[in-house]
Amino acid sequence: MNQLTFPLHIDDDLKRRLEFVLPANRIGYNNVLEKINSYVIIGQGRFGGNNFILGRDGDKPDLGVSSAPMLACGYKIENDEKFYITVHEEIDDQVEIDFTREVKRDKDDLSWSYSYWQPGKKAPGDNAPVREVHLIQNKVVVVVAPTHKKVWVYDDSTQINYIVPVTNFYNEIMHVLGEKDPKLVFNSNRLFDKPGDISDEQIGQGFLLYNKYWKKIDLNDELFIRPKMRKKKSLFSIFRRD
Repeated sequence: MNQLTFPLHIDDDLKRRLEFVLPANRIGYNNVLEKINSYVIIGQGRFGGNNFILGRDGDKPDLGVSSAPMLACGYKIENDEKFYITVHEEIDDQVEIDFTREVKRDKDDLSWSYSYWQPGKKAPGDNAPVREVHLIQNKVVVVVAPTHKKVWVYDDSTQINYIVPVTNFYNEIMHVLGEKDPKLVFNSNRLFDKPGDISDEQIGQGFLLYNKYWKKIDLNDELFIRPKMRKKKSLFSIFRRD
């Protein structure tokens, strides 16, 4: 394999894949895409291969920090090839991306991404059922996709579907419940396999707590505190409507 020399310009193929998971008709993704279009590939990420860091020409990759949370991901079909693309959130003018190439195994394989989901729709890719928990009706929605083993939150103000790390999110739900049993605390698959064990309100409370420490979207927690409980700030009212 030829040794890569950086910086490299983002070629048309990579640009097309990034544009697919960062749709320009959604304001939040478009803002990221416009910034990426001013970047170059400044080096490989810590995983090598097709794991790259985008940034300003002249900058060097900062590999001393952990990967930022995932912002977007999806599958892109191109002729007989299938690409899985991930884009991470920006940190200090650097964006980590990754794409893996595999042989298209099914003639019915389609391109899809979580970036296109909106309230009322089924899961992308396979049209499987999802569970929607509306913190603010159709504006802030926590989505649990059992067949995908994924959680994301839809933010109508940016039209971004933020991918939520399942383990961290589940941990906050356990904090809400005050659960101590290790068999339950460390079994995040319950969120997908036993939906009756965790209520919509507990999912909503868990996300608000998660968002407090692992900021995904701008939310005023005071909006969700029931009037009689404002002094204690311990109970949230889910399913707000504007």
